[in-house]
Amino acid sequence: MRPPIMTDGIFRFYADDPEFVFGHLRKHSRKAIVRWDGRKVGASNIWLMVIVLDQSVAAAAFRRWLGKYGTAGDLVIRMRSSPAITVPNTIIVRRRWRIFDWLRSALRTGEPS
Repeated sequence: MRPPIMTDGIFRFYADDPEFVFGHLRKHSRKAIVRWDGRKVGASNIWLMVIVLDQSVAAAAFRRWLGKYGTAGDLVIRMRSSPAITVPNTIIVRRRWRIFDWLRSALRTGEPS
């Protein structure tokens, strides 16, 4: 499945930990940030993220980061008082995969990287 096409510098995706995304942006692209927003969606711990960057270098770097930590697929969001909704062909950034990579690294080398 191909990830959705994003306008240059504008990124719209879902994440389970907005601080993970914002922390990366604060550390690597602080001067290029025009807008960032995270809004909780439904009853799940899922956030709709909208990031706008004004420098093409920062946008390309964030696109690579999103390719590394994000996965393309369909997202099912549980709602409180209505049926679940499906968001087709979107990008989902899950922090837990980063934690699993950290644990795998710690088990392999004997100490976390």
